[in-house]
Amino acid sequence: MKTTNNDFFNFDKEIMNDLIAQGYKGQDLAHKFNKIKQAIPKAMEKLTEEAQQESAMTKAEAEKAIEL
Repeated sequence: MKTTNNDFFNFDKEIMNDLIAQGYKGQDLAHKFNKIKQAIPKAMEKLTEEAQQESAMTKAEAEKAIEL
């Protein structure tokens, strides 16, 4: 199965499973799902901006962080 960038950033299943686990049903489920889906691009943009403001890790820092 080939994964595309669109698949990588598609969180539909995870969102739906989480909302169902929280007890959402019917129209409430659909409304909450759509609300979350609409918020994702702005959240991704914010994460990107935050990542660009941080300095990159050195190789030694990365090895230490993952305990190599």
